[in-house]
Amino acid sequence: MASENSSLPEKLSNPAKRALAAAKVFQLLDLEKFTYKQIYDLHGIGPNAMKSLESEMAKSGIKFKDQG
Repeated sequence: MASENSSLPEKLSNPAKRALAAAKVFQLLDLEKFTYKQIYDLHGIGPNAMKSLESEMAKSGIKFKDQG
């Protein structure tokens, strides 16, 4: 079950954190509004950031919009 207080992974790089903040993504649940590609295409998001995000999302039962 998804937790509303699920925060973003601590180990994200600063560029990844800035990219997500610019897209108004502050919690894992915010990622449900986006497709995988929309997040991956953000400047500052790379393969390592996506792995971290997907791992934490899976633990919390959160999915991207296109994975519903």
